[in-house]
Amino acid sequence: MVGSTEKQEYSIWALPSEDVLVRVKKLMASLQAEFGGPEFEPHLTIIGAIWQTEDEVHKKFNAAVEGLKPVDVSSEALVYGPSFWTCLYDKITYSSELREFIEHFWAKFDWKPSFAYTPHLSFLYHETLPQVDRKKAKERALELDEAIASISFPITRVVLYKTDATDLTTKSWKKLVEVDLTKTEKNEYSIWALPPEDVLQRVKKLMAALQGEFGGPDFEPHITFIGAIWQTEEEVHRKFQAAVKGLKPVQANSEALVYGPSFWTCLYNKLNFSDELRNTVEHFWSHFNWKPSFAYTPHLSFLYHETLPQEERKKAQERALELDKTIATLSFPITRVVLYQTDATDLTTKSWKKLVEVDLTANN
Repeated sequence: MVGSTEKQEYSIWALPSEDVLVRVKKLMASLQAEFGGPEFEPHLTIIGAIWQTEDEVHKKFNAAVEGLKPVDVSSEALVYGPSFWTCLYDKITYSSELREFIEHFWAKFDWKPSFAYTPHLSFLYHETLPQVDRKKAKERALELDEAIASISFPITRVVLYKTDATDLTTKSWKKLVEVDLTKTEKNEYSIWALPPEDVLQRVKKLMAALQGEFGGPDFEPHITFIGAIWQTEEEVHRKFQAAVKGLKPVQANSEALVYGPSFWTCLYNKLNFSDELRNTVEHFWSHFNWKPSFAYTPHLSFLYHETLPQEERKKAQERALELDKTIATLSFPITRVVLYQTDATDLTTKSWKKLVEVDLTANN
């Protein structure tokens, strides 16, 4: 991610589950209408008002949320206090589980509060509300929701906000990233590069003819950048979006039409692993902290087949050159990158699903 080197103020909040969020928002709206104060998203502050560069804060936040699970919390009292930030809030029990969750973020950001930290869920911010009215706000909250002082809920989301502690209207505060902690199941994903549409149609025509003659499953023509990586849904989308940000098209040049012994290498164009292409491929590996467990050769497959005999693979190579005489020297710009949910055990490819496609020409 390329961002500003200027340090700005950020905060990290934990959010309750959606049902609790709706309940709390309803209560807050009533209290704000009666007693005043700005609108804000109900949250439990993990880190407040930390100064970082844009790159720093996103990098640390992404590292902190990776693999994180929801945590259950319970409130123990409805409290009114003297400051803007502590006008009216639920004090949250600081369990060992919650403490570990919060201090995990502090460690990632090398941060500690300069005050006695008390986890809490605010319902009302107000700078000038008299003490007597703060007490009334508490009483009114219990009238509106008599069990609000003893609510329990799972923290299911963590958000990164750009904040400004001097802006007591909260109007300049802006949510930058929201991570759903419930999406922790890991699935298999792959990242592919695609040629432009004219080349794609040319290759698809060739593939259809070869599949009709020699068999094998249908699949989208592609160059694999990352194959069969296991991630959570949130992780893979976040890393993919970070990797494609600002990425430009890159040239791919074929060196030879090759047939091989495996399902994946039945028939393909071997591509020149130029410095430009290597930099792009390794850019993705870096974002996903991934390296192949095999000797990586960039290639564009035309045929997958598990049982096709070697002599038939050679025939497929010859037939491909009859159908498209210059296919072995195909050159094209990689103009799109796609995120697929794949399953390397499904050799029919029928379960493979495209999730996101990014046009790199939009970054020119």
